[in-house]
Amino acid sequence: MNALEELRKKVLRLFESNEWVKWVHEGTNPAYTNADKLTNIAFSALSLGKHCSICLNLNGCCFPKNNMPTFPLHPNCHCTIKPIAKVKAEAICALSKFENYIFNAENKRSEEKKVLFESWGYSIMDSSWLTEEFIRQAQEKYENGDFVLGKLNEHGQRISIKITLPRKDTIGLVTFTSGWMVYPDGVIQNTTPYGGKK
Repeated sequence: MNALEELRKKVLRLFESNEWVKWVHEGTNPAYTNADKLTNIAFSALSLGKHCSICLNLNGCCFPKNNMPTFPLHPNCHCTIKPIAKVKAEAICALSKFENYIFNAENKRSEEKKVLFESWGYSIMDSSWLTEEFIRQAQEKYENGDFVLGKLNEHGQRISIKITLPRKDTIGLVTFTSGWMVYPDGVIQNTTPYGGKK
């Protein structure tokens, strides 16, 4: 997609309804943790198809009406969507995503990411600043509905959020995609700091 087309889509989004909704699956508790999600998956299996694990793990999650999973998700879906005031986001990004993942020289899975961040002038010493900056940008963009829906499965709804950082090695900026998981009541949690430049 070229820059003009992307700008046009952003402008159109400004004129669309910015109403927010909360996904509701009556009679079940929202999954606030990964352990809660696993419990819901097990409960779904025991219910012999009466309760969908995807719906159970969307329970309580908030989305702008113009940027939400397809509703209803499936035939005979028990879910409803409830209009809410604009959500106040809480982004969670663990310091370990940088100290123990991105900048971990022994982690072969993150080797390319380490090289990239270092090519922009960042090192393990910047982990705290990077963590806070990811939180700041993700909260702001999620609240503004500025994210792309990703994979939706029994573990929940993933979203992609663009992060822009100043280069430390030279003048300029670098923009890339980061991955997040949506949790109830406006909480999003970082799953991957760098998901590519898509």
